[in-house]
Amino acid sequence: MELRKAMYTIGLDIGTTTICGVAADAASGAVVMTRSRRHSFAPAAQPYAKVQDAQEIVRMTDEILQELLDACPQVCGIGLTGQMHGIVYTDREGNALSPLITWQDGRGNLCAPGGQRTYAQQLSEVTGDFCASGYGAVTLYTDLQMGNVPRGAARIVTIPDYYRMHLCCEAAAVTHPSLAASMGLFDAAAEKFDQEKAACAKIPCEMLPDVREAYISHTRSGIPVFGALGDNQASFLGSVREPDKSILVNIGTGSQLTLAIDAPAATENCETRPYLSGRFLAVGSSLCGGRSYALLEKLFREAATMAGAPDPADLYEAMNARALACAGENLTVCTEFCGRRRAPLERGSITGISESNFDVAHLAVGFLSGCIEELYGYYRELSPLAGERSILVGSGNGIRKNPVMRRLLTQRFKMPLCLPLYEEEAAYGSALYAISRAEGGREVSGLIRFEEQKGI
Repeated sequence: MELRKAMYTIGLDIGTTTICGVAADAASGAVVMTRSRRHSFAPAAQPYAKVQDAQEIVRMTDEILQELLDACPQVCGIGLTGQMHGIVYTDREGNALSPLITWQDGRGNLCAPGGQRTYAQQLSEVTGDFCASGYGAVTLYTDLQMGNVPRGAARIVTIPDYYRMHLCCEAAAVTHPSLAASMGLFDAAAEKFDQEKAACAKIPCEMLPDVREAYISHTRSGIPVFGALGDNQASFLGSVREPDKSILVNIGTGSQLTLAIDAPAATENCETRPYLSGRFLAVGSSLCGGRSYALLEKLFREAATMAGAPDPADLYEAMNARALACAGENLTVCTEFCGRRRAPLERGSITGISESNFDVAHLAVGFLSGCIEELYGYYRELSPLAGERSILVGSGNGIRKNPVMRRLLTQRFKMPLCLPLYEEEAAYGSALYAISRAEGGREVSGLIRFEEQKGI
């Protein structure tokens, strides 16, 4: 009897610093191969601009995809995800006319004419929606006001959608609700851009991408390519086995706390994002997150070189070792060093300093605890709307690589911490999405596996 050949799906995640691809067994969900490439920001003439080379991203993603296809040729679907909020301007044929203007771009925080409000604040007032710098709608609005829209630009698209257009030789600017919502001016309940609000801001509605829940394209060789998900949604899908009982905490460059809910339920500091099957995610996002610990590590390295020591590669392991042995009077650290989306000019603080706690160990614990405290605050804010949860799931290198962070999370949330078996959660989530779509809506949450407990 001839054995059935294994079938695979591929998930691709175009992140801010890393592009990752995974190949997953379509029957078991097991990851059989992972590939990644690091990329960086491109030089920009303006100090506020945070851009990346869209064509270089395409080239690197193509390389990763080809490596996975060479090793796993029996592919029944490709799932895509990637960084949200940012945009690429394209012409009518789908060609890029700009770099990727990322979620970290600061043009929306420039003062609009008159000097009283930023462009982001101005758009928020005109539309009644909260809009932050880095949101695609804010970038487009600012460029329109400043006359900086590239000549010939017809549409704006996210970077994973732009890659799908390239991969499938399509000019159509189509996006999933999870990515459309990240641009701003999006009606989550109706799953479409609010054309009336766009018109009030004099944003041409025809420049916004079309929104479709279930969109499918094909590569030149006929492999189905499913519409890209936002990376937050893909990470949730690739990490959480019991959505209605779970809290997902992700700590990387930034940090997020995410809960699955049945209806939009935005609060003062949290937002609602479209998910799958008519459901939503309630999300609290920190702009600094794990970057706060990186700032502290940078300070210690500068101090070491100032004292004449060779510049070390990094001091994270040494900081973690000191933090593990830390005892006594704690510092209180607010890690909002990059502000908040609704208050970009807010800054962090360190309080409770005494002669006995102003040292490396207490600073390390204080910075990690401050990052966690911001996320715990989001959970308490959402609990009355979403209900209490009993399972804490952690993802991101800020958790996986830091035993102190894991211990502090367990202590603050008073729940054991579960770590997904596969580290590239967003890429894996997009591979699971491809399994579900390729098999007629198959339920894939049961494929999630967790590592053995790594608590301290």
